[in-house]
Amino acid sequence: MFLAKEGNGCQFEVRVKSLSSLKKLRSAADKQPALREKTNGILEPVLAQLKQRFSQLKLHDDPVLSMMLLIKKCKIDCWYCTLNPPRLPDEVFAALDWLPDPTLNADKSGFLPFSDVYGKETTAEDCPSVRNSLSSEEDKKNKPLLVAGAVTKFADICFFCGDTDIVPDTNETIKALKQQYSIVRPICPTCNSSGKLPAVRNAMKVHGKRKN
Repeated sequence: MFLAKEGNGCQFEVRVKSLSSLKKLRSAADKQPALREKTNGILEPVLAQLKQRFSQLKLHDDPVLSMMLLIKKCKIDCWYCTLNPPRLPDEVFAALDWLPDPTLNADKSGFLPFSDVYGKETTAEDCPSVRNSLSSEEDKKNKPLLVAGAVTKFADICFFCGDTDIVPDTNETIKALKQQYSIVRPICPTCNSSGKLPAVRNAMKVHGKRKN
């Protein structure tokens, strides 16, 4: 599918040619109302066409529902998060929770405020797109799976070689490191016996100072 933009004049094209990112375009549009108006005018038919195309999408003759994909790193529970740990401070990361599904209030007259359901387990049964559609037998069978906050657990792997045979947390060296650092990467017996030490991050603070 090709999306053709309407003729917009050489002057406008010259103006936006130097804006190499959406961030720069937004910044320029905030300062220049005429640029904002022209940009919105060009994007409006494109967005309308995209919405119209997506509204026609179907899966097994059923309309495709709008879904939100939530992804949260799992510290050291999988190979990806082992190699790419969260960069947020521990206390900030620990406070993050999954976005809740829309949840009706007790008398079904409206939805509960975000603050009332954030951090709680919810289901998708009150989502307008679900309530207004005819659920298939497959949907009904999988309904228990539609729970915000469901997390898949993965086996730990060695930070150095990827081996799934990991030195247990009961190991004295591992226990000592976990008292000093908030993140201690998994290590296998082979790498450990070769002289390597577990990779660590985020030294714990003691009396307001980090351990060296």
